[in-house]
Amino acid sequence: MNYIWINPVVKAMYAYKLEKLIKELEDKGYKVVETPSQVELVKNKFENLCMEEEKIVLDTRCPAAIEYIKEKVKNRGFFIPRIEPILIHSARALYDIYIKDNKDNTLFITTPCSSLKDMGNLIFKEEKKSRIVFKTWNDICKELDIPKEEKCSRSPIPLGFFRNLNLKVLEASGQQEVLETVTNAVENNEDIDLIEILLCEGGCNTGDGI
Repeated sequence: MNYIWINPVVKAMYAYKLEKLIKELEDKGYKVVETPSQVELVKNKFENLCMEEEKIVLDTRCPAAIEYIKEKVKNRGFFIPRIEPILIHSARALYDIYIKDNKDNTLFITTPCSSLKDMGNLIFKEEKKSRIVFKTWNDICKELDIPKEEKCSRSPIPLGFFRNLNLKVLEASGQQEVLETVTNAVENNEDIDLIEILLCEGGCNTGDGI
């Protein structure tokens, strides 16, 4: 059985056409699956870490943003935790449900960008976990001949992920804002716990994989 998880950005793109998309995928031999929410788990990991870490913690949910900061910012007055993106947490949960104990199944995880696709495939390859494949939505549309909808104007996962936590948080999206926010916070030794960073301006709805 082929299982496929549709990421929230793609769901937002198809909106009222989502049911039609799900049926089309099922007609092509792919059963659409949902994952238990990983949001609170990830939030708790960051909150607990920030309570212990003395340096400013960087949000690691966007691997492209982390790589950009590593390249551009030489003053490492920040801490990059080993907390995986929500998409990877979701993939792990689905792997345990559909793949771990069934050698006949394959799981496809759709991503809004090539960065998350590459990260997911690398992690599971290094862990020697097979039959789970990360593909951008562009890949899926091309391979399965599925009509692609226009990108949505607003991200279903915008800045503000950490606002309900008792933390001092800065928020930035887009290359220039991300770079300026991190650089200024570090150089000015700002009293900040965490910086939320998304490399695509506004969120994942402008990713290169959709």
